[in-house]
Amino acid sequence: MTAARVFTVNPSLMLKPDGPGSYVGWLVAPTLPRTESRLFNATLPQSALNLEDEDLQALDALFAANDPRAATLEPRVLEPLLGARVALEAGPALREAPVEPEPPAEVRAALPAESAVETRASVVLLPSASGWLCWSRSRGCWLALSLDEVRLLGALTEAQPPLAAAAAIGLEGRAGQIAAERLYSTGLLVDAVDRGDEEDDGEVEEEEEDEDEDEDEGLEASEPEAEDDLPAAEPGPVLQRAADAKIPVYSVYDNPTHTPLSLGMIVAMAKQYQGGALNARFHFVPQMHHTPEGVEAALREHGPGVFLFADYMWSSASNLEASRRVKALSPTSLTIHGGPDVPKYEKPNLAYLDEHPHIDVTVRGEGEVTCCELLEKLADHTAWSTQAPDLEKLSAVNGLTYRRPGGGRGSEAYLRTPDRARVVSVDELPSPYLSDTFDDAAVGEWVAAILETNRGCPYGCTFCDWGSATLSKIRKFSLERVIAEIEWVAKHRVPIIWVADANFGIFERDVEIAHAIAAAKAKYGYPKQFFVNYAKNSTERLVRIVRICADAQLTASGLLSIQTTDAATLDIIKRSNIKVERYEELLQAFRDAHLPITSDIMIGLPGSTLDSFKRDLQFFIDREVPTAIHRTRILPNSPMGDPAYLEKYQITFDARHFVTSTFSCSAADLEHMVLLLQYYEVFWKEALLTYWVQYLQHDHGIDASRFISDLADCVKRDPSATPLIAWAAQFGELYIGAPGGWAPFFEEIAAFTTRQYGLARTADFEVALQAQQQLLPDQGRTFPQRLPLAHDFAAYIANCRKQRDGKAEPRTLGSFGPAELTISDPAGLCYTNQYGLFRDRHSSLELESPLKIAHTGALTVEALAAS
Repeated sequence: MTAARVFTVNPSLMLKPDGPGSYVGWLVAPTLPRTESRLFNATLPQSALNLEDEDLQALDALFAANDPRAATLEPRVLEPLLGARVALEAGPALREAPVEPEPPAEVRAALPAESAVETRASVVLLPSASGWLCWSRSRGCWLALSLDEVRLLGALTEAQPPLAAAAAIGLEGRAGQIAAERLYSTGLLVDAVDRGDEEDDGEVEEEEEDEDEDEDEGLEASEPEAEDDLPAAEPGPVLQRAADAKIPVYSVYDNPTHTPLSLGMIVAMAKQYQGGALNARFHFVPQMHHTPEGVEAALREHGPGVFLFADYMWSSASNLEASRRVKALSPTSLTIHGGPDVPKYEKPNLAYLDEHPHIDVTVRGEGEVTCCELLEKLADHTAWSTQAPDLEKLSAVNGLTYRRPGGGRGSEAYLRTPDRARVVSVDELPSPYLSDTFDDAAVGEWVAAILETNRGCPYGCTFCDWGSATLSKIRKFSLERVIAEIEWVAKHRVPIIWVADANFGIFERDVEIAHAIAAAKAKYGYPKQFFVNYAKNSTERLVRIVRICADAQLTASGLLSIQTTDAATLDIIKRSNIKVERYEELLQAFRDAHLPITSDIMIGLPGSTLDSFKRDLQFFIDREVPTAIHRTRILPNSPMGDPAYLEKYQITFDARHFVTSTFSCSAADLEHMVLLLQYYEVFWKEALLTYWVQYLQHDHGIDASRFISDLADCVKRDPSATPLIAWAAQFGELYIGAPGGWAPFFEEIAAFTTRQYGLARTADFEVALQAQQQLLPDQGRTFPQRLPLAHDFAAYIANCRKQRDGKAEPRTLGSFGPAELTISDPAGLCYTNQYGLFRDRHSSLELESPLKIAHTGALTVEALAAS
């Protein structure tokens, strides 16, 4: 390192004291790579950092941009800071913020020398040319702190006498007295015995993978390693079995909290096939194996046999690794993969087998009868310990592709048998709930039970693969069977029922099924929740079903998946048979019945554009319908996965099958859609700016989608110019509360709004900003809170809603007189660890008030499991 190199601090850095000599930080710039240096803490969300005292001193030395002193830092200190982009070579100038001048000594609060004090939980620091900036809640301004004061904040994250803490970090005598006195007088230190409702920060827990979110969006899921790079399975003992012993059949399903319905159906059918004939030759290992390690352990225990893998987009990576280990440890075992993530189209299917040489057989279509016939053909094979079964015996089994003897690649290496006709009478398939299939399962660990009341879908949406049964006649399980399964689930105290139908509510009997679930809850206390995919063209029945669920205190939110409002796109994806006008009728029916409703839309569909996506956002924002937005993913067996369809609409996708461009949407446009998705989720759906954007839209003609887009563009250009907005965009879904409290965040919002649109900070502007801020959780508040406002904000929002429904004339906020806004916190958000992860994805951060619409009463999976 030469003396010519000069550095500065990344102005996107935000830092929080986390104990003596320890600090947790974030870079709000979106380009921070994961790093293995000591600065990265893997238990925190991406872009989170751990810094130590020596790092802080190094950063303090870099505050003056282009300071030659930076060249004197030792490489062992500077290089980790550079690698994590906390320090930048010839970096940008640090922010200049208005800093409150020091108050006269006589107005400072008297420091309690012996009483315990501690750092306020919401303290967060920002680098500046003046030092470390920190927002003082009691003074309502930014303060510039010295390095000694910052170190003292870290030392007082736990309650203790201030002078003792100062002495412990080397601030003796008058220096410690001055630092502690200033921090206490500005409210950055608080009395430990007088904290009110504030909570300790605690540790930030690792975010658990949300299966549903990963299934639909996949934004955070890690990529599987290339199989060629994976280590070989550890060789074990010679796996043998007596020739006359039963052949073990293993079921591999990667989620221990949900019932393995697909594999359970196959095993239940196999046990009863031909009067139970397969039981004489096969042992169906009762445990469902969830991890590669568990599969390997089971193989060592029971020996070579048949492995059944149910591959979904969320389970494929784990299943493929388990399958690889099986073949490495036991080459004579048979690996069979089926499910939606195994390609059914011929060329992709053969390429899939070429890519995964450990797979012996793939199954397409319904697997129950196929697997029974497969096992029947292999029942006479006895040399499982030394010789793989002859797969040519499977040539008469429809619905398979298998690897032929001799190996190789390409079409000559495999035999693809004809497609299998669908089962006509689904009641011929035994229920895993009502047979003994799930008797030995770990039912106590189940959070959700998957049920089918019917199979098939009459629609042909190209992005969808509903068991490869779209555009097909719906086949119904008997009502008696469905009700008996509901009873089984309720008796076994499983908290959630997921109905796997494509269009629940399409039949009149679905109302009876809803009544049966409500009755089961009344009798057993379970299930707690009920989730379905609702039919799109059954308004009256749908409202009745959701009303039944609401009355039973089950989840009572109607989900209407619209995908897009763009007519051209709907035509391309063959969803034009479900009209947008129909959704308008359903929305109105739910509003009239005072029932909550949610929706789904997709980005990256062929035909959609950046402008059409913004119109989709605006459509739902106008109607106050919280919407789950999903990146389009090419499902291997959907019509969109057909190579001819991909070619026709110039669809490209990444290694995880997420669409990256189409004929109508460039890669850059799609990236911007994903960015807008992130901002919509945080600032509208999580309610950080819900009412603020409504005010701007109704009174100033600034569409909410335009505001969200402008905000995203601003932060993307320079995140350091609005660091708190950038922080919220990146971490707002994970945390309760904002760094330094909400006041500085809303000062940034106000500054952005006046700068971007030329609005003056009038009385109504300030009322809307204040109301929005007070509707978000913060520590140290007491409830109910009666917030006096110069204009009646609740009446204003109520009038906006009536105007939307054609029941009132438009009125500006300034036309309403003064009133109080009553706010409460029945969910206890203000008493939750502020920097603990916010896990309830079914709820927003909005506190209770007359403004709030109850979109859903869903509980988290974690809460249900705990109950």
